[in-house]
Amino acid sequence: MLIGLGKICLAGTLLALVCWAANYWWLDAWAQLRVFPRLCVLLAAIAFGVTAFFGGAFLLRVAEVQDIVDLLRSKFGRAL
Repeated sequence: MLIGLGKICLAGTLLALVCWAANYWWLDAWAQLRVFPRLCVLLAAIAFGVTAFFGGAFLLRVAEVQDIVDLLRSKFGRAL
């Protein structure tokens, strides 16, 4: 269980790095942005964060993420 927790912490570290980078580079002008650009930047930051976390967890072979990938593969075929 501790090994699994360590893997999730590593994937969480990737997520934290993406969040820090987004806050430092993209979201620094948050107050000056209009609504649509603000929404686009926020959704892009979330998408990169999700990709980093699940990509890291998948590469670290976290069992729960492997189960999700197997479920998606069975649902959508071998295209994934």
